[in-house]
This record gives sequence, structure tokens and C-alpha cells, in this order.
Amino acid sequence: MKKIFTLMLLSAFAVSMSAQTTYRKSWDFTKWSDETVANLKADNKSDQDVADREWSDIEKSDSSTDPTDSNCFWKWGTQASVESPVLLTANGVTIAELDGLYYTNKVQGSLAIAVNYPSTSLGTYNGGAYLWLGSKNQDYFVIPHVAPGTEIKIGIESHKPAEGRGIQLYVVASDKSHGTQLMAPDGSEVALPTTYVEQTWLVPATEAATNDDGTVDVQIVNTNGCHLYFITVGEGDAANDDNTSEDVAAGTIYSWESNAGEVTEVGGKATAYIDEARVNHPNGDYYTICLSGKKSTYPESNYVNITLEQALQEGDVISITAYRNKDDDSKAATAVLIMGGDVENCIETTEAFANIYNGETPSTQTITVPATAAGVTSIDMTRGSTGTNLFITKLAITRGGSSDGSTAIKTIVVDENAPVEYFNLQGVRVENPSNGLYIKRQGSKVTKVIVR
Repeated sequence: MKKIFTLMLLSAFAVSMSAQTTYRKSWDFTKWSDETVANLKADNKSDQDVADREWSDIEKSDSSTDPTDSNCFWKWGTQASVESPVLLTANGVTIAELDGLYYTNKVQGSLAIAVNYPSTSLGTYNGGAYLWLGSKNQDYFVIPHVAPGTEIKIGIESHKPAEGRGIQLYVVASDKSHGTQLMAPDGSEVALPTTYVEQTWLVPATEAATNDDGTVDVQIVNTNGCHLYFITVGEGDAANDDNTSEDVAAGTIYSWESNAGEVTEVGGKATAYIDEARVNHPNGDYYTICLSGKKSTYPESNYVNITLEQALQEGDVISITAYRNKDDDSKAATAVLIMGGDVENCIETTEAFANIYNGETPSTQTITVPATAAGVTSIDMTRGSTGTNLFITKLAITRGGSSDGSTAIKTIVVDENAPVEYFNLQGVRVENPSNGLYIKRQGSKVTKVIVR
């Protein structure tokens, strides 16, 4: 049965937009909820032709491509070809991760939600979860009610790494056509990426408002197949919108450990690429994350991606417990953490890990996250270009707590003379915060504050 109630006429779209008082400002496409995945599966009705399904895990309507086993879903059905903007649904329920973005694409089977689809025949990608904008030169989504002078930041990559593909942003004119094309903050045109980058567009401060509240709507247009990982408008959505300060809980941002093959993982997801068996990999008496690929051959050799639910902040502590297992004790390798898929932005351990071949037990090294990695939510792990394989038995990222992954705070000393630093909710340092929710750090004291 067609879900006619999900369709929204253009006039109704305008009324609903003007009736709202607040509008969503950030979207994360790197972690689709269990509810969303279940609803996508419910719409993937195997007794229907592909083109008649609302969502399908088969890319081509002629069934010339194999099912992806629910790892990627393409948009078919009624919503994909409508003339008016809609909020996308699955199984009759608005998709939470897309709520607030208005879908305008008219080409069926071109939009896809990648749940765990890290590679295709065209290449290997920054992560396995993303929003895939297929086809060419399509008006895909409208970001509503953006104030002039606001920056829009988007994590993006080409679907075909050998070719620059991406998006262009336009102010929606009063007649719903493309108005002003948005540029980078320095006035240059935003380049079409090949591999993953985080790009920024600026709505000119002088842009004439098209909405009654002094804002404009922004149209996302793809140049060709590309993937979006997140969208942040301005400083994004505030976690709280009141006048009180709230302590940021110190403790574990992410942890991974396997006990006899039973994995305990909190705060993100570890995924092995090239050789999928490198996560929860048995070696000796341990189950491990095995780093066998080299930095010099990344990303063509084995590596493990950690996708975090929270962005890194400068000063976070990464604790790696690992070992070697080699008869030649001189073959010591380092662990290399590549931030956001940028091999030029990596941090590395400096000392040899224990060698269990010689009867030692796994040893631990810690790394403090530098400012250059603040805001990162994706870490690719490999090993140095020399030495033997590394086997990680425990991995933890902590904030404001101990480097061993403990969440306990035994003593907090607040130095009132220590310099004050502010970060936005993506972990990026802000020099002069104004009007919003920020993370404030002074010495070892970390709080959330409202700046008005």
C-alpha cells in the first residue's frame, strides 16, 4: 500500500517550516540506530519487485546486482519520485537520523543508506556507514532556516576515489530555484574531493532572507556519486538549552576488549578492512585486534577502523595494551593511528610492546590526543612500516580520567589561574565563543557552559 500520508506538498512544506521555532543543526550518518535498520528491513519486502519496495538492499531494479544482506539500502517506492520535499520514512516512521532534512531528489534508486558498506569495486571508503548520494546533478536535500553568516561543515568523499565527486550548496530562491551558490569561508569554490575530507561552506552575511525569521533554506546538489558522513550547521545542536552548567562526565569515551572471544565494546565500533578476521583475532591465549598492515601501504593493506560515537578532544588519552609474538625480539613495531583517513594526520606509539614469545605479558602505552585530532570520529589503525604484527588485547579512550580506562576520579585539583579553553561539541577549539553551548576546560576541570 502506498504511504500517501508521508508525502508533503510544497505549500504544506512552507507552512510547516514557518510554523517551527527551532530547527535541527547537526546530522550524523555514521551510526544508524537499530530501530532505523529494523524499519529499513521491514520495507525491503522480498515478495515485491525491487522498484516497488520503499527500501531495498538490492541496488538495481533489474536485479542485476546481488543483495547486500541488509548492509546498504536504496530508496525506491513512492517518496523517491515526488515533486515536493518530504521527510524520509522507513516502515511509516520518520528516519531519526534524517529528521529535519527535507528530501527533494526525484531519481528512484539513487539515494542509499549505508549501514556497513565500507567498500565496493570502485574502492575502499573512510567508513562503513554513510549517506550515499548517487546519480548526477540532483537536488538532494534542503537544510531549512540557516542564518546568513553561518558556516556549514560536511564530511564527504567521492564514491569513486579516482575521480573528484562531491556536492554544491545553493540558497533556495523565493521561486524555489537555485539562488546564490555558497563558497568556502575564504571566498573560493569548494573543491570536489576524491578521498574523505571535511569541507566548509559559508552563507554570506549579506544574503537576503527568504524566510520570515530572517533565514534562508540551503539546497544540497550532488555533482556525482558521493558519500556524506555528517552535516553541522554553525555550532550544531546544543545538548542542553538552559542556563545551567553541567559537568562533563570523566571516563571512557571508547573501549574494546575480548574475553575468550566474547567482545565487550563501548562507545563505537571496530571494523577490519581487507581481512575482516583481524578483529577478535585469536592468537595464543588471547583474542585481539591484529595490526598486520603497514602505514607505508595504507589503505591497500589490512587496517582496522574505529568509528567513535563521540568526537575526540585535545587531551583525551588513548591507551593501547598489546604484544608481539615473534622469536626475533628485535622486530618491534609501533601502533599507528591515522586520524580521519588522513595519513598525514597520525599519531604513533614510541616504544616496543611486550613480546609474549619470551614469556612476557601484554604491555600498555598511552598517547595524548593532539589539537590536530580534535573533532575526529574515525580512526584507522595500522602498524609502523617496519617490525612485526601487533596484537591489541585492550583499547581505551578516556577523557578527564585515568589512562588505564578507569572512570574513577580520585582527586581533582582546579587551578583558578590555569588558562581557560573552549571547544564546540565536535571537540574543535573555539577562540571567542558566543551564543551557544560549549565545553570549557580550565586545568583538569571540564564543564559544559552556556554562553549568551
